[in-house]
Amino acid sequence: MKRLNPSKFDSIFKIFLYSSPVIDLLTSLCLNIFNLNITIGIIIRMLFLLFVFMYAFFIKHQITKKKIFYLIVLGIYLCLNCITSIKELGLSSYITELQFIIRIFYLPIILICLNNVEINISKKDLIFVTSIYMSLILIPDILGLSFNAYTQGKVGTIGWFNSANEISAIIAITMPLMLDYLINSKNNYLYRILLLILILYTSLSIGSKIPIIALGISSLYILIKFIHNLYITKAKEKLITVILCLITVIISALIIIPKTNFYKNIEIHLNFLEINTVGDAFSYKFLNRFIFSDRLDLLKDNTNIYLNSSPDSYLLGIGYNQNINAKIIEMDFFDILYRTGIIGCILFLIIIAKNLNFKTKDNITKLSIFIMFMISFLAGHVFLAPAVSIYYLYLTKIKSSKNVW
Repeated sequence: MKRLNPSKFDSIFKIFLYSSPVIDLLTSLCLNIFNLNITIGIIIRMLFLLFVFMYAFFIKHQITKKKIFYLIVLGIYLCLNCITSIKELGLSSYITELQFIIRIFYLPIILICLNNVEINISKKDLIFVTSIYMSLILIPDILGLSFNAYTQGKVGTIGWFNSANEISAIIAITMPLMLDYLINSKNNYLYRILLLILILYTSLSIGSKIPIIALGISSLYILIKFIHNLYITKAKEKLITVILCLITVIISALIIIPKTNFYKNIEIHLNFLEINTVGDAFSYKFLNRFIFSDRLDLLKDNTNIYLNSSPDSYLLGIGYNQNINAKIIEMDFFDILYRTGIIGCILFLIIIAKNLNFKTKDNITKLSIFIMFMISFLAGHVFLAPAVSIYYLYLTKIKSSKNVW
C-alpha cells in the first residue's frame, strides 16, 4: 500500500476535528426531524475508526507486539460478550447492545492504534472548534429557532444539537484552554471578545450545571495562579487592580445570573424538592436529586442487579438490554463496570491510563483532563459518547509550550 505523507494524516485529523460540530448538527437533524436511528454521525465516526486502524497498521506500519496484544485481548473479550449477549437476547436484539459496546470501546481502539503516533492538534484548534459549537447554540437561540435542552421541567437552549449533556461536556472540557487563551493571548482582540461573549452566553443559557462548574474551577485556578505571580513579583498596584476587577465581576454576576436559564433551573429544582432550610441541603434527597439528578438511586439499583447476576455477568457485564430495570446510571465508570463487567472495565482503564503522560503536559491541559474525568464521574456522557471521548485523545496528544499563544 502506498505510504501517505504524515502531514496529510494531520490534515485528515484536523478535518475530522473541525467537522465535529457539523457531524453533531446533522446527527441531531437525523434524530429529531427524520427519526433515523442510524445517523450520519455513527457512519462518519465508524469510517474514521476504520481509517485510523488502516493507517496505523498498513500505512504508518506502527505494528508493535503491545498493540497486537491489546487488540487480540480486546477482540477476545468482544467475541465472548457477543456470544453471551446473543444467547441471552437473540440475534435481532443484539444490534442495540452492539451499538452500546462500540460507544464504550470506540476511544480505546483509537488510543491503541495511535499510541506513539504524533498528530498535529493544538490548543487553538480545540478552542476554535468549541467556539463553532457555541456559535451554533447562540445563533439559533437569537433567531428563536433553538431546540429545548430539556423536555421536562427545566429550561435551557441547545441550539440545533441533540444532546445538552454532550455539548455541555465539550464546552466544560475545553473551558480551561479558552480562559487561558483569553488572558494570555496578545493578539486577536476581536476574536477574544467574541469568545468571551460566547462562553458566558452558552454557559448560562444551556441550563446545565457542568459548564458553570468548569467555568468556576478554571477561573479560580487562573486567578490564584495570577495573584501568586503578582505577589512573587511584588506588583502590588496590579494586585489591587485585579482585586477591584474581581469585586466588579462578582457584583455583575450577582445581577446577571438570576436572569439566566441556569439560575431558573436551580429555582425550579429547589422548589420541586421543597428545600426550605439549610439543613435540607445536607439531606440524601438533596444530594441525590439536586446534585446527582437521581444518579445515586440508579447507582444503588444497578449495584443490586450486578451483585445478584450470574458469574458470567460479573466478568462480561450485565449488558445494555439484558436488564430492562437497570437504567443507565450516567456515571461513566460505574456504567462501564456494570455493563461490560470486570474484564471490560479493566481493559478500558488500562488502555486509558497507558495513554496518559502528565509529564509532557502543561497545567492548563492537566486541568482540562481533570475536568473531563470529574464530569465522567459525576454526570457521565463523556467516555460513553464518542463525540466527547475523542477529546481525551486530543488532550493527551497536545504538546506543552510556554509560548503557545
